[in-house]
Amino acid sequence: MFRNPIKKKIKTGHTIYGTMLQEMATPTTAQIFNRAGFDFFMIDCEHGPFDQGVVREILRVARLEQICPLVRIRNLDYSLVAGNLDAGAMGLMLPRVESVEDTKGLVQYMKYPPIGVRGLSSDAPHSDYIF
Repeated sequence: MFRNPIKKKIKTGHTIYGTMLQEMATPTTAQIFNRAGFDFFMIDCEHGPFDQGVVREILRVARLEQICPLVRIRNLDYSLVAGNLDAGAMGLMLPRVESVEDTKGLVQYMKYPPIGVRGLSSDAPHSDYIF
């Protein structure tokens, strides 16, 4: 299973490098960023022109390339939070979190029962299709 490559670097005090993707809506950008030496990149769905199909393909290529993909979602909708995590995002940037209640709701969306409400999708990229 592909583990988040930046966690170990952060824990051991290494500097990590990343970039933001706002315009190039093509899966090959993940490959380009990996070849350029980045540790991670973030797909900006809040300000960029990305539909979920393109995001899923970019995330798929990122995992094949073993570069850490993050997604900045448009809003705090359950389907965007859980859907991007299921598609292989290794982290999310969450817009307009303004209260403790917002934060608690987001934790519910991200965690599986009994802590949260996220549905289990066993045959998805986040689990490398392994159940």
